[in-house]
Amino acid sequence: MNKIGLHYAYWIGTEAVDAGAYKWLEMAKKAGCEVNEIGMQAILDMTTEERREYKKAVADAGMCLSINDGWTVKDDIAADDPAVRRIGIEKAKRVLQAMYEVGSDRWSGINYSQWLRRPGVPVCTPEYKRHVRDLSLESMREIIKTAEDCGVDYCFEIVNRFEQFIMNTAEEGVKFCEDLGSPNAKLLLDTFHMNIEEDNIADAIKYAQSKGRMGHLHVGESNRRVPGFEGRTNMNWDAIMGAVKESGYAGYIVMEPFMTMGNTEICCWRDMSHGADVETMIGYAKDGADFLRGKLA
Repeated sequence: MNKIGLHYAYWIGTEAVDAGAYKWLEMAKKAGCEVNEIGMQAILDMTTEERREYKKAVADAGMCLSINDGWTVKDDIAADDPAVRRIGIEKAKRVLQAMYEVGSDRWSGINYSQWLRRPGVPVCTPEYKRHVRDLSLESMREIIKTAEDCGVDYCFEIVNRFEQFIMNTAEEGVKFCEDLGSPNAKLLLDTFHMNIEEDNIADAIKYAQSKGRMGHLHVGESNRRVPGFEGRTNMNWDAIMGAVKESGYAGYIVMEPFMTMGNTEICCWRDMSHGADVETMIGYAKDGADFLRGKLA
């Protein structure tokens, strides 16, 4: 059965948001998860020895480590400015080396351009979109070699139209991977984003897996609550988890809920946790993990 995980950004809006990598690991385990997903800065800030120590802590907890993060306007590897692209390329190589040292084998996120980027033209034509896509591919052809050397699957997150424009569907993502031409080029699909952009979520999962590009899966309700939250859902979880099983996808399934008002970039303008404290949030995550396992059984 797929390993179930929890994204560290779940703690945004609680006192645990700044608790650090060890505490996030502890809370994910307490929530009954097998994958601890954290951001790249957490491992970049560690020394080589500290990464080795954290690798041991993850193993001792019987868990796996996944990295999820992407680029900003300052290090966008698809920027028009070659100096900005170079900053991102070199940073990507450092992230991948740090992942090798800390024992993480997959990096997912909007790691092919800037998160929340808008086209730099009044009208986004196919030619402009192709131009930015080509810049990203040019940078990725250098980065992916390091990913291959480090044994890391580089998973491009396919997000909705309000968060990026280079690729918004599994089909676009698969084509990007194929144009890059590396076995380490994979996709991160996310139920929240697929619910907006795909014709059928289950079909998108099966398509990416059939092409050998399904590398990671994020899950959450259509309003970004924990899967199956309080028995209410707009998502066809039987079909979604059925597609996981039918397609043969055996990778991680990581919950990425946003239920508090702590992150304005995520645009959560109300508390959807019922004023929960950290222990209650842990309980919600455990319920979500159990819900997913029930659908996979």
